[in-house]
Amino acid sequence: MRFLAAASLLIFSHFLHAEQLSLFVSVPPLHYLAAEVGGEAVSVESIVPPGHNPVNYDPTPKQLQRFADADIYIRSGVPFEQVWMPRLEALNPGMLIVDARSNLPVSSAVEHAHSTGKQDLDPHVWTSPLNAIAISRNILQVLVKLAPQHEQQFRLNQQQLQQHLEKLHHSIEEQLRPVAGATFLVFHPAWGYFAKTYGLQQVAIEYQGKEPGPKQLVSVIETARQQQVAFLLVQQQFGGNTAKVVADELGVELIRTNPLAYDLSASLQQVATAIAGGSHE
Repeated sequence: MRFLAAASLLIFSHFLHAEQLSLFVSVPPLHYLAAEVGGEAVSVESIVPPGHNPVNYDPTPKQLQRFADADIYIRSGVPFEQVWMPRLEALNPGMLIVDARSNLPVSSAVEHAHSTGKQDLDPHVWTSPLNAIAISRNILQVLVKLAPQHEQQFRLNQQQLQQHLEKLHHSIEEQLRPVAGATFLVFHPAWGYFAKTYGLQQVAIEYQGKEPGPKQLVSVIETARQQQVAFLLVQQQFGGNTAKVVADELGVELIRTNPLAYDLSASLQQVATAIAGGSHE
């Protein structure tokens, strides 16, 4: 009897796995959104693992092997995709590709202290809870299309996620209302959509993956002084010694954030708390 029970469990597990949609995303925050909407009916993997840099990341051979069997890829416009999208499409021509930015107002990454000429589009669309809700709807639409038998569960999952994100948005909105219009300094321009949602201004040191030269660095520091910034936001993938030099020169706190974190809610709340506290100093 034990053997039969174990065999039945193994068969069921295999069947469940076979029934799952295989979904790849570009970065961990999209992994979170896709997993929340898809639930047990979807297997999700982020190409860029937590802690890695999406500017220059190269997928591993094992990732590419799994990617070749994926049903869906959700892209976001992060830099590595500029090189890898043609290769990924060739590797899995039958895969459905969805842009997370569909039906979203996409901004250029212009809020930096040494703006010159042409601007690239900011791919960090998930840093606004309202955008994250829209992305979850895009994910819902494609999942229902490919697995209509799970539509009811997908819709329930998305509704629960949307309620959570709406609650988070209203909480952050209330928290930041007293500092509307405040300027905050970042190393890498990852928080533009967050700033726009809550009436703030982001000023960035780095741009297009490049650290500023000496003259640009002086300009950044002067701009930050004029705006009376109280802290500098940095993330694991960017910053290094330059961020510390700027923070020391300005005499401000260096706060580590992670816009690429899987736990999207926690990362957004951390930034809101930093801005609300720092802007009162």
